[in-house]
Amino acid sequence: MSQPKREGHQDRTGVDRGENLPRDARSGSGLIRVVSSEPVGDGVRSVHVAYEFPEGRWTQTFLSRPLTPAPFEQALREADLTLGRGRSPRPPRDRPRRR
Repeated sequence: MSQPKREGHQDRTGVDRGENLPRDARSGSGLIRVVSSEPVGDGVRSVHVAYEFPEGRWTQTFLSRPLTPAPFEQALREADLTLGRGRSPRPPRDRPRRR
């Protein structure tokens, strides 16, 4: 089993997100586990995540395309989005925000 990340921190930008799985992260009183990340074509991956919190357990599968900074910034411009600051008690992190 992999080591959990820092309390309340989950890195969503790593280029190697499909490697060294499963990967665990603590979020408050819960656990978020990236169970698998499989290529489906054209740089897209199918990612399966399991969530375990005192109030419930669930899973989520979604498609993801890892981007390095330059293509990510281009995708934001094309979608008319800008990066802003989060509104949570956690340390601020950049998030896409509509202009």
